[in-house]
Amino acid sequence: MTPPDFPPDDDDRPGGGLSGRSGDDGAGRGSGEDDDDCGVPEPIAPHATKGPERLPRDFSGKVPLFPLPGCVFFPHTLLPLHVFEPRYRAMTRDALGLEAWDEPGGPVRAGRRGERLIAMARLREGFDTELTHGEDSVTESDRSPIHDTVCIGKIVAEQELPDGRFHIVLRGVVRAAVKSERVTEAGYRLAAVAPLPDCCGPRPDLDRPARTKQITDRFVGLFPDVDLPDVLARAFGRCVTPGMVCDVVASVLQLSPDESQELLDQTDPDVRTDVVLRHLRRHLVKAGFKTGRTGMADPQWN
Repeated sequence: MTPPDFPPDDDDRPGGGLSGRSGDDGAGRGSGEDDDDCGVPEPIAPHATKGPERLPRDFSGKVPLFPLPGCVFFPHTLLPLHVFEPRYRAMTRDALGLEAWDEPGGPVRAGRRGERLIAMARLREGFDTELTHGEDSVTESDRSPIHDTVCIGKIVAEQELPDGRFHIVLRGVVRAAVKSERVTEAGYRLAAVAPLPDCCGPRPDLDRPARTKQITDRFVGLFPDVDLPDVLARAFGRCVTPGMVCDVVASVLQLSPDESQELLDQTDPDVRTDVVLRHLRRHLVKAGFKTGRTGMADPQWN
């Protein structure tokens, strides 16, 4: 879709304008527990938080969009990026709150408060890139349509190169719906978004801990050298939820962009466990296991 124009604002840059609080919704936490109560380990990167990432409580509601073809980014996972296009260099500088860069003269104006957030958006089929007509920036009429659901990531590590390019690492925070957007003066797209926290439907008969164990067992069947429970515990402590497990597993499986987008669109973690288990079963059968019902089955290579 191509959302309607972004509402007028005196400041195009993330960190200003729309007000609001993400509260626990941005984290999908909802329990009100402090990080220390979850027994979470130390941060995994210089600017990561302990345990799952959460939106800042004073989140502006605006976030830069980074649209890419075939790229589906999940909460609670890591995504390394090499940022080289001028508009996306400007986007990264604004997200980090750095001075603007006026090539070849260097920094020209002070940066404002950056929220360190970027939303990864998957371009709709048939659109391999933004329609820039050979220019560095995209115009309002050139915006390529994106899928409805995006993933907001936090820049947890960054390296600025001498020529203005960046190496950054995003850590997924939360799903979000794009409500409206506009093109900034720097040429990148800025969106007003609504976070989409996980929300379980009524399934009183579902044993969620057992379902989570099913997923981890089947994952270990495919990747016996990876101790998934230990990886999750070291990253998130006792804050691990079935939805988080699904997101991490989905990011590792070689799913098609459409299959990944289906999981990103789904905010009910119980439904996500159904879908992820189906994908794991298919991968196990393809790998030669008898039934795909357990990650501990003997492989059949004939």
